[in-house]
This record gives sequence, C-alpha cells and structure tokens, in this order.
Amino acid sequence: MRLPRFHDMVATAWGSVHDLDPFRRLMLRLQATARMLTSWSARTTGFIRDKMAISRELISRFDKAQEDRLLSPPEDWLRKQIKIAYLGLVSLERTIARQRARITTLKDGDANTAFFHKQCSYRRQKNHIHALTVNGQVITGQEEMAQAAFAHFDELFGCPAARDCSLDLEHLIKPCDLAGLDEPFSPEEIWNAIKLLPARKAPGPDGFIAEFVRACWGTIRQDFLDVFQQLFELRSRGFYKLNQALLTLIPKRADANELRDYRPICLIHLVAKIFAKVISLRLAPRLGGLVSPNQNAFIPARSLHDNFVLVKQSLMLLHQLKAPQIMLKLDLTRAFDSLSWPFLFEVLGQYGFGPRFREWIAILLTTSSTRVMVNGDPGPPIWLRCGLRQGDPVSPQLFVLAVDTLSRLMRRA
Repeated sequence: MRLPRFHDMVATAWGSVHDLDPFRRLMLRLQATARMLTSWSARTTGFIRDKMAISRELISRFDKAQEDRLLSPPEDWLRKQIKIAYLGLVSLERTIARQRARITTLKDGDANTAFFHKQCSYRRQKNHIHALTVNGQVITGQEEMAQAAFAHFDELFGCPAARDCSLDLEHLIKPCDLAGLDEPFSPEEIWNAIKLLPARKAPGPDGFIAEFVRACWGTIRQDFLDVFQQLFELRSRGFYKLNQALLTLIPKRADANELRDYRPICLIHLVAKIFAKVISLRLAPRLGGLVSPNQNAFIPARSLHDNFVLVKQSLMLLHQLKAPQIMLKLDLTRAFDSLSWPFLFEVLGQYGFGPRFREWIAILLTTSSTRVMVNGDPGPPIWLRCGLRQGDPVSPQLFVLAVDTLSRLMRRA
C-alpha cells in the first residue's frame, strides 16, 4: 500500500464498476479491485528475489570499478538509484514475509526476514492436516478429508439447534432501558470501528484486511456508507454477498486427528466484520449492566482471571469448613457453536433490545454462509442455522447475554 501508484490503481478499479444495488456494487468493486491489484502486484513485486540479486550484482560491479577509478556522474547517479531500489525491495520483501508469518505480538524490531520466513513455514506445517480419523477409519486423501469436514460442520452449523424445553424468561431477566442502540449509523462511528479492527489479521473470502480500508477510505467511503444505510433501513436483501466466511481449522493439540480436535475460526468478509464491529461497540458499554456480576468474560472493565481466583479461594474455603458441599463444573465446549437462535432472540427481547437492533443481529446470523478450508482448499458453502461464529466481533457479547440465563437459573436453584 506504500508503493507508488497504489491509490491510483485502486481508484481506477473502483470506478470501473457501476451498479444500482449497494450490496452488489460494493461486492463487484471489491472483486474488481482485488483482480487489478493482484495483476499489478505480480508485475511490480513479482520475482522480487531475482530483482534483488540483479541489484546486488550491479552495485557490486560499480563498487569494484570505484576501487580503480572515480565513477562518472552518470555512473554515480545510476549506482545511487539502484541502491535506493534495492533498499526498497528489501523492505518490501520483509513486509511480505511479515504479513505471511501473521505475527501480531511483534510491533517493532530488526529486519529479520529469515525469522518471518521460518515462522510462516512453521505455521503452515502446524496447520496442515495430514490425516483425519472419521468413525474409526483413517482417511488421508484431500478430497475425502474435505468431504468429511463439510459433513461434520454442515451437521454442526447447518441444522437448527434442538430445544427440549422453554424458560420463563420474565422471572429471570428484567427489561432494561436500551434506548440509543438502534440509531442511524454515522460516518464517524463506522470509521471508528474500522480503526479499532486489527490492521493485518488474516483476510476473509474477499481478500482484504482492515489496513486496506483505512488506506483507501477516501475512495471507497461512500459505498460503505450506502451499504450501512441499507442495513439501517433493514433492506438486507443481497447482504449475503458480503456476509460470507472461510472456516479455518486450528489444531487444539499437537496430536490432533479428529475434527473435534480442531478449533473452527471464521475468517469473515471485511464488510460483515465492520458491521458486526459497529454493533459490538454500541453494545459494549451496556453489557456490564445487563449480565450477572460473576460473568467476567468479554465484559469491559472485568477480567476473566478474577473467576480463577474466585474458584481457588472457594475451594480453600470449602476445605476449611469441612462440611458437605458441592462445586459444579459445566462443559460449554459446544455451546458457542450450537446456540439456538430463537432462544437468543427471546433473551434479547426480554432484556429490552428494540426490534431494529434484534433485526440487525438476525441479518448478521441468517445471511451468513461459510466454506470449510482444508489445507487451503475451500469446500461448498454451508448456510448457518445455529451457533455463533468465532471471529465475529459481536459473537462473544451475544453468547454472554445468552449464557447468563444459566447463571440466573443456578442462583434461583
């Protein structure tokens, strides 16, 4: 994005597409920009190591010539230009390697390109799936593993969650004053959400990261505002084009051999992620007053570590009392992925969330689809019918609101 003519290329590609539908227009403009930038990048940064080798050789020859005689003004000028170009190529190679390594904990440091290359290679080897055990049978073929992954997650996400009982939420949750959550989206609010997104996190199916939106906001701003205006007016037809995701499988342990041993992380389309981030920022200040005090996860000004301290101290107290007591540990492993949407909306309604806000959540959930990535190859789309996406900015907050009903039930027991 720091290369010359980058912004000109984006503006040219962006202006080459015209469509009346805001969702389709933004999708097509992103696709046109991606194609043009890919082609331009191949011409500009392709064969970067060969270009660096040629530059080093030319600089070396000028240096050897300089040992025997003074360089002429044209030769000296050419050497300086090659040196500048070489340093630019070195910086570009380091940037590319750092992005591929996906290291988010290192902000500043030496130009250790070899370290980034090794980290990228390690990450690929770690996440590569060599074999899967399905129903006691080991499969190793790429196509068979892809089919098994699709079947597993289609059953997990693509079917509505079963509900065996209903809760009387009126006796558990008191409605709150949540006015202001469904106000129109302002340009400043959208821009603030974009700035707060991680700049270089792995992209979704659109291929763009938040840093691109920040760098090109002047060119693409109006199209994003048009999409948000449509969403505010609940005209969501066509939003599914911008609400796709790639499901990448991250091993939970070194000897992962079953699909349950992998953590499904959704790489969401950037537009849907920005929409979810805006909603998340609106919801965050209200969350602390809605959920129980003992719920510390994903709540601003609360720490999940406090719960570990509380459990430890409770165990010590129970041990000192030496009286019959019970401590209950619940397994919520699949709760995030299998949360019932109707139950979630019942909870949101009981809390006092307005119809428009609940409809925004419904748009995010019901228009979402995902493709399971197995060793870099995306499978067929899965239309989600339950659960929340890991990687969606608002998902943790929605989960906390839903699961807090369990805490309320246990306090009443």
